[in-house]
Amino acid sequence: MEVSLTVINQLAYLFMNGKSHENSETVEDVKDAKDIHNKYMNTDEVIKGYELERERLVIQTKMNKAKREGELKGELKERYKNVLELIDLIYGGVDTRWVESCSFEQLSHAYTLVKKCQSYEEFKVEMLK
Repeated sequence: MEVSLTVINQLAYLFMNGKSHENSETVEDVKDAKDIHNKYMNTDEVIKGYELERERLVIQTKMNKAKREGELKGELKERYKNVLELIDLIYGGVDTRWVESCSFEQLSHAYTLVKKCQSYEEFKVEMLK
């Protein structure tokens, strides 16, 4: 069942949706309002406003990305520290420079591997897989 909107509802629909209601015969007042609306939407001020909003969103996205990368870097740094402490606690006084080449995923397995490996060398080989 198609419902035709009143003039005021057609105007509300136009401004909420940016187009005329599909099931209503557009009256002259709504056509005039639509023309005014379209002219307004194509003004330099409106276009500039949309461009500024777009730039603001791009900047916000970059800031969020940088923040997340910083958080991940902090998590990775903390994970390195924890693994180095674990190695020092279990194996004591061994060369740990190789740990810096490990990924976050590799470092995540350190606690599981230390239970399985008998020697430091075995642990190191398993970590670097």
